[in-house]
Amino acid sequence: MKYRVFITEPANEDLKNIVAYIAADNVDAALKMHDKIMDVLTGLQDHPNKGAYPRNKRLKAEGYRKLAIDNYIATYRLSEEKNEAYVIRVFHGAMNYEKHI
Repeated sequence: MKYRVFITEPANEDLKNIVAYIAADNVDAALKMHDKIMDVLTGLQDHPNKGAYPRNKRLKAEGYRKLAIDNYIATYRLSEEKNEAYVIRVFHGAMNYEKHI
C-alpha cells in the first residue's frame, strides 16, 4: 500500500536553505539537487522502509530513519497505522544531525 509523504516545515526550510546555498554558485546544480532530494523523498510512497535506522539509541527507539542523498541526510518517521511518512529534517552529511533532532 502506498504511503502518503509529508514534508514538515523544518524539512522544507532545510531544503530551501540547501538550494539557496548551492544556487549561490550554480543555479542549475541547485535545481538538480532539489529534484534529486524530492525524488528520493517521494519514493517513500512505495518504499517507506528503505531508510536505515540511526545508530543513536534514542532516535532508533523513537522510530527515526535516515536516507543518504549525495552529501545530505534526510530523517523521517513512519506512521504505519496511517500509512504516512513524515520527513523531519534534511541535513548536510557533515553535520551531527542527531544533535538537532
